Amino acid sequence: MKVRIGLYDTTMNYRRYQDEMDAALHEVLEHGDFEMGDAVRQFEREFAAYCGVQFGIATTSGTMALHLALRALGLGPGDEVITAANTDVGTVLGIEHTGATVRLADIEEATFNIDPKAVEACITPLTRAIVSVHMYGLPADMDSLSAVARRHDLVLVEDAALAAGASYKGRKAGNLGDAAIFSTAAGKVLGGLGSGGIIVTNREEAARLANSLRHYGRDDTPYRTERAPGTQPGVTVRFGYNARLDTLQAAALRVRLLHLDEELAHRRTIARIYDERLGRGALTLPEVPAESEHAYRTYVIRLPNRDRVHRRLLELGIETGLHYTPPIHLHPYWKHQGYREGQFPVAERVSGDLLCLPCHPSLTEEQAHEIAGHILTAL
Repeated sequence: MKVRIGLYDTTMNYRRYQDEMDAALHEVLEHGDFEMGDAVRQFEREFAAYCGVQFGIATTSGTMALHLALRALGLGPGDEVITAANTDVGTVLGIEHTGATVRLADIEEATFNIDPKAVEACITPLTRAIVSVHMYGLPADMDSLSAVARRHDLVLVEDAALAAGASYKGRKAGNLGDAAIFSTAAGKVLGGLGSGGIIVTNREEAARLANSLRHYGRDDTPYRTERAPGTQPGVTVRFGYNARLDTLQAAALRVRLLHLDEELAHRRTIARIYDERLGRGALTLPEVPAESEHAYRTYVIRLPNRDRVHRRLLELGIETGLHYTPPIHLHPYWKHQGYREGQFPVAERVSGDLLCLPCHPSLTEEQAHEIAGHILTAL
């Protein structure tokens, strides 16, 4: 069935800024610095500055960014890390790759974000960190989570994969914990030409270690423009990875970053249309606390007969999503954790009736009205 209106529109992410994109990519192609070229260094600095922090370390994916951030903050085997039961599998895999054990916490029904009270109830003597996921682009209750982290001497990391440009009490996502990670995959709020991610932090030693870990565990600079001509690669001093962002990706992301705020403004305009139109229906709309600005990677509603509405919209050529369902503990792979159905009732309840609507920069206001009208009719 042909999709007329996509949940994302990655092609238009290129076409909107085609001249700028072509120029940026052509410059990389002309210089031939495809691995850790100047555009990578510039993107890291520019995005860190956008978030209001000192250091940025770009890597191959959001999952790898989380893995490296946790390792750079000292997490590893024998540690426990608490995160949201309704997160994407990438969050949990990023934690488990460190050797740490994941402990899940239930969520707040109104915001879809991790519940600070549930987090505190999960803490054991082995707990070392909290990974707070800003679900669908809305920052979690970071004041409460920070208070929990301080009381128990825990590291607090933001999984802001869906929340580039979101803010909480006047501070950007990425500047609310010990470190933060973002995904720059094509369908994300700040998306490139494929897979990618970035760590941001104010902790200099963590930034240094993350930089080394993505660069084969070496302490020499990974940036081509910072090496003396003829310099040989450095020696490996710790276990590491080849997890560096390609220069072409960074060049494209620098262009997208220039336009991020205007794109966020458009996403919020689309969200207001949904608010106005769908507020009349028998469904639940996103709740955005007064102190927060939502990035609206998607606009998430809850409604009766979700699956029927989902199918009906697809028949009309409108793509919607069921992210992120089922909750982590109901995936077959994580049966080894010993969780059972019913253990995270809020996450399970939300998972059964949520629907993610398109809310991207290429969606027109007319299309948003059309989508809302079809939903109301289907209900």
